[in-house]
Order: sequence, then structure tokens, then C-alpha cells
Amino acid sequence: MHPVRGSPIVEVMSIHLFVSDLDGTLLHRPDHTITPQDLSALHEASAAGIGICLASGRLNPDIEATAAKLGVPCHTISQNGTAVYRLERGRVHGAQFDLRLAQEVYAFPASGSFARSVSCSDEAVYTPTEHVDLGPVEKRVTSPFVRRENLMESFGVQLAPTKFCYYGKLEELQRFQREIQSAFGDRIDALLTDVDCLDVMPAGVSKGAGLQVLMEHLGLSADEVACIGDQFNDVSMFGVTPHSFAMSHGPAAVQGKASHVVDSVAEAVRWVIAHNAHNARHAHDAGNPLAVRKTSSSRD
Repeated sequence: MHPVRGSPIVEVMSIHLFVSDLDGTLLHRPDHTITPQDLSALHEASAAGIGICLASGRLNPDIEATAAKLGVPCHTISQNGTAVYRLERGRVHGAQFDLRLAQEVYAFPASGSFARSVSCSDEAVYTPTEHVDLGPVEKRVTSPFVRRENLMESFGVQLAPTKFCYYGKLEELQRFQREIQSAFGDRIDALLTDVDCLDVMPAGVSKGAGLQVLMEHLGLSADEVACIGDQFNDVSMFGVTPHSFAMSHGPAAVQGKASHVVDSVAEAVRWVIAHNAHNARHAHDAGNPLAVRKTSSSRD
């Protein structure tokens, strides 16, 4: 479509970074493996010069293990934005709980019979020795769960908490989410990250905030980024870019926050590639090279 004569040329940017959640999105199959269709689509995107970022509540070694199976270079955002890793540059951002707040959150009485864990780095997850029913969770991650007595006594000495996780039945987790959020107000963010998991993080820490840090490092604008996810901890990313995708099996409230609803990562990637192709044609017709500018920053 040609611009109207006499009107300014509108700069329409191509997408240079595609961000995918893991559990329930890229790893939405029961065995938490990547489908051949999603694998092929992400390889096609990478070959077209689109950078790939994996964003998850998992620890970074878990995310890197998925990236290795994916077989394409990836930036990573771990623990729902607690840490951001730029490809070949390493960690560029990190956040943790204030010590007193961490102690208060850990001591807050749970209204349900939850197993719980504490992430204190991107290397290991700690859990009290009295909680042993973490089998289903441990099976789907590669990072070790370290059982420790008197866990809170290690806060500020050996351990610096970055995230608290509670595991249990969805209905009980939803009730506890309301209770703990009400008790701590704007000092924390409590988000359901899976049907059996509630994450509690310092206020202001989110995948969206982590993505903004990465975008600043890569020199990318909101129009040059697309993201996909399936749960409430992905909604913060949806607010960063106009190109957001929610998985069709996710909660309706999450779908309502996204620009598009899709059945797979491959479907979202196909949209991104088609969007870039359309912009390239439009830029050629309009004589606007800015719309198809190339950047190496999304891959560096």
C-alpha cells in the first residue's frame, strides 16, 4: 500500500527479537518437549536474522538446557525477570529480595498444605527438609533441589533469596495468592506461573521488566519485539510490545491481554515472518529503507 501523496512516510519497523515462554508455551506437551513444528519455525526465524530469547520462571541452567535442545543462539530471562542474560555477554541484570522482606515472606503462614522452595541464585533451588513431595516438579527441571534445615537462618549469610515458589492445588494456590498479596501489598508480586505453582517475587521484578532491560542492551524499540506466553507471569511482557501472543489453552484473562491468540509458537513465528516480509515489500514500494533496517544487536 502506497502512502497518500503529501502525507509523511510512517516508519513501520520489522521485528528483530522473538521472546518465548517455556512451560505451557514452547514446552506445552505433557513430556515438556519441543514440537518439530515449533523447532522448525524458530530455526527459520533465527536464519532470517530474528534474535531468540527464552523467558521463564525457571533457573538459567534449565533455560540454557532448552536452548541447547533448540539448537539456536538464545538470550535468556530467568526466574521471571530476576536475571537477564545477553547472548555471549553473560548476565546483564540481577535482582533479589531485601533481607527483612525475604524473612517476612518466608515466615508468612500458608493457608494450604503447600510444598515450597526458595531460589537464591541461578544455580540451585532450596527447600526445607520437611517438604519432600516435590517429585512432579523436580522431574520437569534439571536444576537440583537442595534440602536444607533451618533454611531462613541462611538468608543474608549464605543465601540471598530472589524468588519464593509454592506448589499445590490450583484452588488453594489462588486463595493463598490473594492472602499473601493482601498482606504485603505493593512490596511483592504474587503470580500463578503454572496450574500447580505460585511465584512470589520482589515488586517490580517481572518478565516484562527483564525484557525491557534486554531491549535497552540490544537497542531495540517496542515495535521490533514480539513475545508469546500462556500464564499471568507473561502478561507483563504483553505490555512491553504491541506484538504479543497468548496460547489458546491459557486462561481467558491472559488471552485478553494479548494482541493475538494462537495454538503454538510456530503459528506466532509464522505471523512474525509474514509481518517482516510485508514490511519489506511496503518499504520497497514507499522508498523507506528505515522500515527494513538490519541490526546485529538482536543476535549479539
